[in-house]
Amino acid sequence: MDEKDRLKWIYSSKDNRELCERYNQWAKDYESELEEDYGWLAPQIATVFVTKYVPKEARIL
Repeated sequence: MDEKDRLKWIYSSKDNRELCERYNQWAKDYESELEEDYGWLAPQIATVFVTKYVPKEARIL
């Protein structure tokens, strides 16, 4: 499903229950869609910076 269709599908939910169900369905593919469709690399970039600048013994909340 392309981005426009996905958003139409989400926003056409009839009530909160249906909206939650649709978001749960989308969640299965959400991460891969961000990577494939938008080149979403923030988690990988954050990992590089944390590894480089945050001491291993640091407590991360």
